[in-house]
Amino acid sequence: MANGTEVQLLFDAERHHYQVLNFGWKEQRRIYGVIIHVDIKDKKIWIQRDGT
Repeated sequence: MANGTEVQLLFDAERHHYQVLNFGWKEQRRIYGVIIHVDIKDKKIWIQRDGT
């Protein structure tokens, strides 16, 4: 945990959805965001969000 935030991996291998999230608290402010979201469709990698 850094600065009261946490990184979490979310994998749904059955449906081929993969995400890395950042969430927690920074001072009095709630933090939540998707760092990266990748899907596999038709044997292709779809980058839905790349916040790296």
